[in-house]
Amino acid sequence: MQNFQDNLINLLFQNKLIDEKQALKLQKAKQETEQTIEEIIREEKIISEKDFIEANSKLLYIPIVNLLEKKIKRDCFKIISEELAKNYEMIVFEKDNEKIKIAMINPDNFKAREVIEFLARENNFKIEYYITDLKSLEFCLNQYSNLITEIKEALETAEDLKVIKEEKKLSDDETYQGAPISKVVSVIFKHAVEGLASDIHIEPTADETKIRYRMDGILHTSLVLPKNVHSAVISRIKVMANLKLDETRIPQDGRIRLKMGGQFIDFRISILPLMDNEKAVIRVLNTSNKILTLENLGFFKDKIKIIEDNIKKPHGILLITGPTGCGKSTTLFALLCMLNNEKINISTLEDPIEYFIKGVNQSQIRPNLGFSFASGLRTLLRQDPDIIMVGEIRDDETTELVIHAGLTGHFVLSTLHTNDALGAIPRLIDMKAKPFLLANVLNVVISQRLVRRLCKNCKEQVGLSSEEENKILADLNNLSKEVIPKRVNLNKPLKTYKAKGCIYCKNTGYQGRIAISEVLNVTNKMREKMIRAEKEMLNFDEELKKQNFVTLKQDGLLKVLLGFTSLEEIWAVTEE
Repeated sequence: MQNFQDNLINLLFQNKLIDEKQALKLQKAKQETEQTIEEIIREEKIISEKDFIEANSKLLYIPIVNLLEKKIKRDCFKIISEELAKNYEMIVFEKDNEKIKIAMINPDNFKAREVIEFLARENNFKIEYYITDLKSLEFCLNQYSNLITEIKEALETAEDLKVIKEEKKLSDDETYQGAPISKVVSVIFKHAVEGLASDIHIEPTADETKIRYRMDGILHTSLVLPKNVHSAVISRIKVMANLKLDETRIPQDGRIRLKMGGQFIDFRISILPLMDNEKAVIRVLNTSNKILTLENLGFFKDKIKIIEDNIKKPHGILLITGPTGCGKSTTLFALLCMLNNEKINISTLEDPIEYFIKGVNQSQIRPNLGFSFASGLRTLLRQDPDIIMVGEIRDDETTELVIHAGLTGHFVLSTLHTNDALGAIPRLIDMKAKPFLLANVLNVVISQRLVRRLCKNCKEQVGLSSEEENKILADLNNLSKEVIPKRVNLNKPLKTYKAKGCIYCKNTGYQGRIAISEVLNVTNKMREKMIRAEKEMLNFDEELKKQNFVTLKQDGLLKVLLGFTSLEEIWAVTEE
């Protein structure tokens, strides 16, 4: 093992993959830590994965195998358990009566070799070793648990689902943990989390039940269940969310919190009665991976600076505008995380509460009980708040109260449905906001949309037609150099990318979403015009130019030229 590590460092140095300084650093790290050279190289990304594998292959005389898109037969998975495969980073990818082929990340791992050689002796197999990369291994490990296979196995264990439903065993949560429908629902939830789905749709049709996942804003049908299990699945979800089993006439909303993979995941449940059955839509809320920041949501630094300067103010209003599903709540959550500390009191009114934030007083409004945004806001003002978040400004009364809160020394965050940032001002005036009061409290308006992010593993550079290039440049040429990222080149030919599709993005070409935004900083000149708004049309062109205002479309085009998204995505959300 020691000789192999030294030989690996020498080989990397001789092939000019590392320099003398890096070689000495690896030798020192090997002696002072318990990490292997392989672990150090991968952790610090000293050389590429491809170069590292080729060096290992050359040193050990073991061939390289690419397992991406390779469908492994199920009997191969029976030789090594999933736990051993993950622990020792190895996978059996082929077998016949006499021989097995095994791919490993580190073929010099003697403990891993001892395990596989023991298993091979037990089954009278000869072993053929290969070396592979982390992505290939991860792809193969995912095949241990397949959605359709797991659902099928769960359903096969059911002797009589109708009897289960009639006997109301669903209401006994502890007794029913091992029942097939419980397993079906667990698998549906698990694969939604693993697939980074934002929503799960469980919808009945004439003769079957469709399970659809919304991933990166697009719905995909992932599974079709027999129609006779639909009621049992819905009932199981109702039990988990503490909803009424026997109520099928009116909609019901609930919440489930589950621990998956060592972290808590919230599922927001909405049950809707249809003509002869019920449909469930489940929002998946996972905030335990990382603290959201404006930067990782897609905001450029110049816009973050405007927002940060405004949220430091002791009072006033910050608005986020856009249509349903554009990420307004997520941006509000990121802002509240930035503001949250023990020295201030933050209170919220939400419908529904999507993200739980430690240290923030969050209230769920209930209009059917008379607890609306307006009535809740009146109560909050008596709770000695420093910062108030109102989920949405929906009516004239809420508008008046939000402005009053901003005028009386509170900082208020809220959302509004308008097409762009500028549209928020006439919309509020239309909702009976007095212009001279609005001018005194409105600090900043953010408008945003969500577009799909190109998959890093397969995106392809694409040339544009002369017409497309001229269209992009016409939109961007009037921008100040201060707001154009350094990596953006506006010289022809323009460099853009398109979606291709690979195993990592499920052949969609996209992975995740990113916000395109515009941030309107309300200046004193704009306030003067707002005060006169009842007498003249609002025209802020001159002020927008002074503050280097970037529109939604321009922000999107900059992200296209940076390779974050495709031109098609930007046209889809910004073209009228």
